[in-house]
Amino acid sequence: MWGQPPPAVRRPRRTGPQATSTNWQWETVKKLAAYKKPPNKKIETLYFLGVGWLHRSLSGIRHTEKMDKWWGRKDWQKLKEMKHIKIANLVRDRFENELGYRFAAAYPIYDKEKGNRVMYYMIHASDHEEAPTLMIRAHHKAVRSLPREVQQPIQFPNSV
Repeated sequence: MWGQPPPAVRRPRRTGPQATSTNWQWETVKKLAAYKKPPNKKIETLYFLGVGWLHRSLSGIRHTEKMDKWWGRKDWQKLKEMKHIKIANLVRDRFENELGYRFAAAYPIYDKEKGNRVMYYMIHASDHEEAPTLMIRAHHKAVRSLPREVQQPIQFPNSV
């Protein structure tokens, strides 16, 4: 008994975005972004976009209304034809243009076994002027052990 973790630890339940990422609704993300009003800064957000299996998940969708809620609009089917980095940049762009964040960036998170395969993009959105610098440093520290050819450059459309 002492050597075994409790049942909740032995059999973890997956929470948050699943294979189709439909547990999160865009409306929730919008509410978080709108919670604090100027002159206060918005709630800083880390949104994990699971791209490693996204195309496979999108091809098996039967309940389009669930996807409409996840994506926040009805044009999610176009994602099927897009490359992962384009999807990540689209979501990043939505955080800036739809939700009004001052800064947003998509950071690749790699598969541990296959270091060159992006499994997630961590979309970081913030209004704080120092946030991009801090996240670049933290992400670099987390992925610096990966070979240079595996690392993708982070694209920032806004000047920091």
